[in-house]
Parts: sequence; C-alpha cells; structure tokens
Amino acid sequence: MKSKILILSLISVFIFSCKSDDESSDITQIPAEERLIQNINFFDDTDIALSYNPDKTVETINFAGQAIFFFNYSENQISTIEVTGAIGNGMYTFTYDNNDRISAFAFNDEVTPVVWNEADRSYFYENENFDEVTITLKPNNDIEKIKYVEAGDNDPYSINYIYEESKKGTMTNSNEIATAIEMIFPHYGLEIYTGTLAKKPIKIVAGSVMICTYNNTYDDQDFVSASTLSVSGTSAEPSPIIYTYIKL
Repeated sequence: MKSKILILSLISVFIFSCKSDDESSDITQIPAEERLIQNINFFDDTDIALSYNPDKTVETINFAGQAIFFFNYSENQISTIEVTGAIGNGMYTFTYDNNDRISAFAFNDEVTPVVWNEADRSYFYENENFDEVTITLKPNNDIEKIKYVEAGDNDPYSINYIYEESKKGTMTNSNEIATAIEMIFPHYGLEIYTGTLAKKPIKIVAGSVMICTYNNTYDDQDFVSASTLSVSGTSAEPSPIIYTYIKL
C-alpha cells in the first residue's frame, strides 16, 4: 500500500508541476574529474538534492521531498542508510562478502540474506513476504534490470534501464547508491529518479506500467546537462530536467 501511495504521489507531482521549456541549465565550468551532481530538477521547486562527504561519497539525498536518505560508510562501503519521509522511517544496515558485494541487509533486526551471482552480475533475495527481487548490474555497477515477483504470482514486474554508454552520468565521480536504494525499496516507484543516479546518462527506464524516455543534451565535457522526460501511460506533457553540478 505504501508503494502505491508513493507512486501516485510522485506521478501527480510530475503531471501538475512541469517546468517551462525555455529554462536552461546554468553550467559552471568545473574540471571533469571534480564534478559532483548537486541537484536534478524535474519540476518547479522539486529536486533531487545531494550532499557529500569530503571523500566525494554521498552523504544525503532528498527525493523530491518524499524521502530523505542519510548514508554512513565503513571501509568505503555503505554501512547504514537512515530513511525518513513518506516512504517510511528507519535504519537499514548492510553487510558484505569478501568481494565487497552485499551479502545481507537488516531492518529492525530482521535480516534479509542477499545472494550475488557473478555469472550474470545479479543480486537476489526474498523479502519477509516471500516476494523475490533480482537486481542485475552492468559491468560499471549501474543498474541494468530489476525483476520483482510477488509471492504466488507467476507474472513478474520488470524494469529495464538503458544508458548512453559514450557519455558521462551524474555519478561519474561519486559512489554508486542506486542499487542499495532499490534493494531496500523495490517496487516503490523510485525508478524515474534512480535512473538518473548512474555513471552513465539514462536514456530509457522501461517498466510494465510505464516507459520513461530521457532525451538528453550534453555539455562540452560530455556530462549530461539537461533532459526532456516523456512518460508513457500518463497524461503528463514532456518535461525538462536540469542537472546542476558542484565542486567540493
């Protein structure tokens, strides 16, 4: 039920809060190796906002006012994520195997084992409701596919991510966080946002319910600087996305 409420909330924000087409990105020339994404503005006054630690790892991320994630680290790996907002409240703890792959995550002392399959580069786990989740990663650890199978249902819900491999995405110079977010909140309608949090610029996020198409433009350093987002299955008009970068 929470997932349905959040999905409807995010889509309603998209439909009624589109930006005008004549706005453009104010890109400051920052050395390519030092660029960090600060804001991804989807709608009027509705951003994904990020802050960072001195080592360029993500400290916090605010998803359009719907959820705030606070990241802590141990040995360069995400150790905990504290979540507040409409999506829920609580602390998630992660453990890793000897190859630095997630082996389990815990919430309220309930531990969920996670299995990494090196052959197809995928994580697999069952949640407390015996729903099955598979997250497949690309060689650079961007998400390639998420498959969600509800217990007793033979019709899986799949989401496929397609990127522009020759260009630079928002997380080029920071750590990968989308996998951990989708692992603890699969099937919550965050894909429209987590798709933009990748090493490579997202082009398409294709799900069973809707398809999000990002028509991207790039700056002279090949970073994604703006997009036009079209969402099938809704009445929303295509909406611009503005990417704002900073240097720590």
